[in-house]
Amino acid sequence: MASQYKTPGVYIVEKDAFPNSVVEVATAVPAFIGHTETAMNGSGSLHDTPTRLTSLAEFQAVFGSAPTPLFEIKPTAALPNPSPLSDAGADSAPALPPVPISSTQDLIQSNPAYCLYGAMRLFFENGGGPCYVTSIGGYGDPFDADRMIAAITGLEKEAEPTLLVIPETTRLSRADAKRVLQAMLAHCGDRMRDRFAILDISSGHLPQSSALGDPVATFRNDIGNNWLGFGAGYYPWLNTTIWQDRDFTFENISPASHAELRKLLIAEHEDNAAFIAEINKIGAPELVGDFTITVPLGGQVIVSAADISATDEISTAADLRFEILDTGQMPGALVATGTDTALTSFTQQELEAGAVSFVHDKDAATTGQFAVIVTDKDGLATLLRTVLVLAGEGAAPTSEMQGKLRGEISASVMSQQMLDKTLRGMSRAYVKITGAMAAALNIMPPAAAMAGLYTMVDNSRGVWKAPANVSVNAVTSPTVTINHEQQEDLNVTTTGKSINAIRSFVGEGTLVWGARTLDGNSLDWRYVPVRRTMIMIEQSIRLAVKAYVFEPNDASTWLTIRAMIENFLTGVWKQGGLAGAVPAEAFGVQVGLGETMTPEDIIEGTLRVTVLVAVTRPAEFIEITFQQQMQRS
Repeated sequence: MASQYKTPGVYIVEKDAFPNSVVEVATAVPAFIGHTETAMNGSGSLHDTPTRLTSLAEFQAVFGSAPTPLFEIKPTAALPNPSPLSDAGADSAPALPPVPISSTQDLIQSNPAYCLYGAMRLFFENGGGPCYVTSIGGYGDPFDADRMIAAITGLEKEAEPTLLVIPETTRLSRADAKRVLQAMLAHCGDRMRDRFAILDISSGHLPQSSALGDPVATFRNDIGNNWLGFGAGYYPWLNTTIWQDRDFTFENISPASHAELRKLLIAEHEDNAAFIAEINKIGAPELVGDFTITVPLGGQVIVSAADISATDEISTAADLRFEILDTGQMPGALVATGTDTALTSFTQQELEAGAVSFVHDKDAATTGQFAVIVTDKDGLATLLRTVLVLAGEGAAPTSEMQGKLRGEISASVMSQQMLDKTLRGMSRAYVKITGAMAAALNIMPPAAAMAGLYTMVDNSRGVWKAPANVSVNAVTSPTVTINHEQQEDLNVTTTGKSINAIRSFVGEGTLVWGARTLDGNSLDWRYVPVRRTMIMIEQSIRLAVKAYVFEPNDASTWLTIRAMIENFLTGVWKQGGLAGAVPAEAFGVQVGLGETMTPEDIIEGTLRVTVLVAVTRPAEFIEITFQQQMQRS
């Protein structure tokens, strides 16, 4: 309504000449869920809180580094019965890939195989950018389907994520993985409808002909039939280059297998006594503590485990024996508690029981030192370590003593590093075992890599370009070789649950060779770029039209909305996202009385807009016809 002027003068009135614009929403912002080393922002915990990140450095600053895997050397075992892919084995642990180190032995990871950190590295290696991470626990917490589902629910409060990836579903039993996979599809297709799930196939490192069962058939059976157009699956897993041999040492071998490791290495150098002595350092006990005994002047004190203590992977406290050496500067004596009996050796068990005391000689110096070593039940010994003795108030170690302690700590660390270097230089078996550890962890499910490729393709070509016929970075090969005939069942099946293949091609590397959603029989939602383009268009227009809620439901508003949407769709068409020689062939926008609304709709406050779009579809099958013709001259 025009202003009512009452005072004579000149007034300026500005009128908008153009409609509001539709801003294209982000299309490739994945949300990851899994276990991390930590989850701290300053002093505040970020566990179970979706956190936005833009780089691997940010991830490491907030969520820490990689887990420390432990491997056991075991005889090659028969296949598990029942199979974890079968109905009878649905509650058993998944079949993670063993790595053979000989014809009769395999390397098996013995602690939980947390894989989110490796997945994040693979994501950023393949073009990943902004993302959200929800930590559902630390290293040491069990894989819990309920916590994963709760984290999925927590993402309902976040508007930006457009992809959902949970690599650790592959660490769940079949029964639990089934619940999480269905929850992912329900989250994307039912509750949110603005995001897309990239699903990993449990035991996807196995061929479909595996004696354990067909992982693809199991996956198809478990994901159900609902909201399949909002998800995609990729097969097989990938042999990556995320981890290198140098990332692993003998310290990644479980204590239970140290004896077997020594046996394998010694067998290679039976006549080299010096090298065998180095090998025998593997699994030796360690000395810990502050290496300082504080005692009253002329008095005595019980030596505690905080002063000095021994740890060993296998030996009991009774098997760990301390030997006292270099007593020339000791200002007193170690005795059995409650007696005057001097000790030259004692066990860790006696130390923990308070049966070892230090008595200070009142005529001796107020500072002094002695040395100890500890041997375990196998005769393996620690390095020589110095223990300081401070008697009376105000007694302090000399700078020479402090320097000696620091030097021994550094020497202990350097000893482990030097042992690793020595073993790498002398033992082919050791190099093979560290390589096997890297190979085991490098077998990774592909969803995180695909999230990175979705991001890369969206940024370079647009969301309407299929994330297919692109190479996967940081990958040497798929774990299973798929040929043309084998892909037929993956791509087109009577159930419609298409699985996208990842294949190796000579001279081209490892390529993504499929772009279908799990709803492969649907002509509307068969292709990943069609579904994701529609999500982008729908959400972009929804957010823009929100500005007209409670505006007059009249022709002026209808015209403004139509122009706004047409301008946006024209831009998408020019970029190649819509098919048609002219805009009229690519899209249509309808709004108005008698066109999309009845008088009753207007009375009830309803404004209806119909948008028709011709989304570009990938050329999945290219047929080239050749025919001979008659000679013409």
